Amino acid sequence: MQISRKELIKAFATCKPAIASQNRAVELSHYWLDGETLSAYNGNMIISTPIDLDVIGGVPDTVLDWLKKVDGETVNLSSVDGKLSISSGKSKGNFALLDLSRRIYTPEIDLDDLGLPPITLNASLIEALDNVSVSQDSKATAPAKLGVFLYPRQDNLDLYATDDYTITKQTVPLQDTISDSLLFLNHIVIPFSFVEQIIEYKDSSGACVYLSDRMAILYAEPVTIISGLIECSAMPKFDEIIESFEAPTIPVPEDLTEALDRLSQIPGPIEMIINNNILHLACESQGSRAEEQFPLVGSHTGGIMVKLDPRLLKRVAKGRSYLGIKSKGLYLTGPEQYTHIMAGVK
Repeated sequence: MQISRKELIKAFATCKPAIASQNRAVELSHYWLDGETLSAYNGNMIISTPIDLDVIGGVPDTVLDWLKKVDGETVNLSSVDGKLSISSGKSKGNFALLDLSRRIYTPEIDLDDLGLPPITLNASLIEALDNVSVSQDSKATAPAKLGVFLYPRQDNLDLYATDDYTITKQTVPLQDTISDSLLFLNHIVIPFSFVEQIIEYKDSSGACVYLSDRMAILYAEPVTIISGLIECSAMPKFDEIIESFEAPTIPVPEDLTEALDRLSQIPGPIEMIINNNILHLACESQGSRAEEQFPLVGSHTGGIMVKLDPRLLKRVAKGRSYLGIKSKGLYLTGPEQYTHIMAGVK
């Protein structure tokens, strides 16, 4: 059977985020073909896309990199004696096929039978998901640090995310479809991996999300993504922690990001303090020191100094409107209903 190499690469790349990257059981590190769909499952998330191929079984994840390196415009595929034979241009590869019976999930799902309202991916929801995802640590293992909390509250939806040093919150209007989906739930936690897929498909025509107490589904024709939720029944007291960081604020200097780039050339924490209507930033290490100063409008005495991780500070400061300094850390707000706190370092 012949197929466009570009089309085949696109199908495998679509499913790649659902290939397990750690603690990989064989079944979780393979793409699966059943004659109608190509899919992958990493133990929590399934991604599937329709594809018409006369190949059935599990294909190792190395096939995608191989396809990217060959130079033919088309690909010929056949399966013989438990192997997938692929030829393209001057290249030929044989990949072991796992029997389809080893696939440990079924990618098909009838969205009409869910009984859940489709949630439109409007601009405010997408922006909020993207903004709070700044508090993401890929090495985290605690449930509260693995995804975005959705907390419906009256007419608003609060979104929270946290890692070891930061908490981010944004509030958006509560869509009726989200309210109906979470009617009997205090909150749910959507994995960051699923949030990344929402952002990936945000511009797809008709893309929508379905939420239940067990799973989240993204449908962006023709792709279907199904993810389990993070089990975290006890929601951290985010608002109390955020309030403890509140401090008088100043406008964030327009060129703060550029200043942080310069300071971060010296390894070590960045010191931040307001004195005599000037925001002072400095970084010192092994005899080297760099400083930046920003004159402030109005009366700002401050005098409180905090040390901050430059990697985190560069990540969270961009695009913020106001900042406040406490000895325990940094308080950032805006635009809109956005709040970010960042703990200081020693």
